[in-house]
Amino acid sequence: MGPLKLQQKMLNRTKKPLTILGYVACVSALLYAVPHLWWGMGISVAFPDEYKSFSDDIWLVAIGFGVMGFIAILAALFALSFIKSWG
Repeated sequence: MGPLKLQQKMLNRTKKPLTILGYVACVSALLYAVPHLWWGMGISVAFPDEYKSFSDDIWLVAIGFGVMGFIAILAALFALSFIKSWG
């Protein structure tokens, strides 16, 4: 077994756990994004407090829920970029 084959074998061994961690990061970011997006749309399912007690300020809702949900989706895509090569 030459040094190139040994190097390839070691690379394949470390690639699988990193791939799993990338998928875990992607799924957890999406699980964070989904409730924030539906809370931003006014759906109170799984809200941790009384939803009606939350502010009616549209900018607070847009930034607090909409932007955070969008950033979490970008984080999910960023986690996938370590798994798949794009472009």
